[in-house]
Amino acid sequence: MAIAARAAAARISIQRFMVEAAVAGDAVTATERRAVVAELLAARRLVAAMGTNLNQLAKVANATRQVRPEVTAAAVAAAQAAGRLDAVARAIGEGRAG
Repeated sequence: MAIAARAAAARISIQRFMVEAAVAGDAVTATERRAVVAELLAARRLVAAMGTNLNQLAKVANATRQVRPEVTAAAVAAAQAAGRLDAVARAIGEGRAG
């Protein structure tokens, strides 16, 4: 991707992009990395909301003593998604992912 396009995508000036790229020493600027982390955190919040919904479903299941199979599958999927998001966020924070 061209420098101007990357700067525009990061919503920073070309000059700032160039400085960040030079300081970072790699192809990903600090601004780009922060944007990726922000997106991951937003996705993590959505997974947490899924957990809240699953807790409400669990309350109903406890009251009725009936658990539909898709509730269990949804709980497993939410836990797996949260684990993957956490691992990616850690890798980015440690500078292992670009």
